[in-house]
Amino acid sequence: MRRIEADRFGRPQLCLPDDFWVRRGVFQYIRAAAHARCAPADAVFLMVLARVAAMSPHATRVATHRGFATLNLYVAVIGDSGGGKSAAHGAAADLLRPPSGLDFHDAVPVGSGEGIAEAFMGMEGSPKRKAQVRHNALFYVDEGAALAKLAERSGSTLGETLRRAFGGEALGQTNATADRSRLVLRHTYSMGVIVGFQPDAALHLLSEASLGGPQRFLWALTEDPWISDVAEWPGPLGITTAIGGRSTFMEPSILSLPPSVREELRRKAVAKTRGFSEGGAALPLEDPLDAHADLVRIKVAGLLCLLDGRRKISEEDWELAETIWKTSCAVRNEVVAHGERQREQARKADHQRAADRKGAEANGEHEAHIQRVAKRLVKAVGRADGRMKVTDFRRNAGRDRGYLDEAIEHAVQSRRLHEADGFLILGAQD
Repeated sequence: MRRIEADRFGRPQLCLPDDFWVRRGVFQYIRAAAHARCAPADAVFLMVLARVAAMSPHATRVATHRGFATLNLYVAVIGDSGGGKSAAHGAAADLLRPPSGLDFHDAVPVGSGEGIAEAFMGMEGSPKRKAQVRHNALFYVDEGAALAKLAERSGSTLGETLRRAFGGEALGQTNATADRSRLVLRHTYSMGVIVGFQPDAALHLLSEASLGGPQRFLWALTEDPWISDVAEWPGPLGITTAIGGRSTFMEPSILSLPPSVREELRRKAVAKTRGFSEGGAALPLEDPLDAHADLVRIKVAGLLCLLDGRRKISEEDWELAETIWKTSCAVRNEVVAHGERQREQARKADHQRAADRKGAEANGEHEAHIQRVAKRLVKAVGRADGRMKVTDFRRNAGRDRGYLDEAIEHAVQSRRLHEADGFLILGAQD
């Protein structure tokens, strides 16, 4: 399948910049592991963040100006078939394994909204009854086109469930019978979602901007301009290295934002609520696809904090989260541009087909006129005792004058007339 745009891969703005990776040792470790598996570092990195989100205690949240944000994170990886999406997922899974003792559903396929809730359910008590028995799950879809088809089914709750889960809202439903009820209460679960998309399939997700679907995803490509020629697998990240040690990792905590960041977010939220800035100026128009920009950055900053073994988000975490967000937006916007190019090509193809049809119709009409004038010409020659000057017919041709030369040629080729010394003569020439 054709790439989004062959000459655009490797441009720095579509991949995390080279100087991003040297900021922290754990970043370099993840990059080295990705390159050892011939996988794109950006995709592996975001998948590792999704795994951190999915393994974190469900009570671990970020204190913000609007309450508490969950760490639940969604990642969309864009690439052609066989382009490295599965390799990236495998590398991330081998890099960050769940800690011992954690009841963790890993790489659960997504089939429905009810299925997402079901991943946290089980049987408990005496007598046994269905209840939430786990709090951590990672959902993985290796082909986003299948996800789109599932979401399009009549009565599907998949899209709504994914949107609710991003904010940690209650999932599932209660039914008349206890064995069919699936109720996962608000803020009682941690999850990550990883979806691999071919470029065309990603357009379906982007078409749901009005519902808020694509705004919740971080985006990455499956190509890496800086991949090493030779690299050795460094081994899995130790939990101590990755997320602060098992005992600390397993303990829920509230992550705090730097005061300057909280104030910045509050000013933006107040201005948005008022509808104008502090100076009374109108707010700039916001890209609908950026509607959850601050929330995604908060989540990413929190996950970077955990990945670095801390519980207090730093200014650097926030800065790095902005770099990740901007790179994600560049990839997402390139997919949008790919869709626009496709639509433009489709429009041009439609116009060309319409022009071809019109041309064919015009050619058919022209040929019909030639045959009609040729028939009229043969009759006229017949009425003139089989011999008639061309100029005599041309003088009386009227509106058919423009078809006369082609009509004569047609009549001669069909051997109904022949020309000699300026005369049209009935029948073929001997």
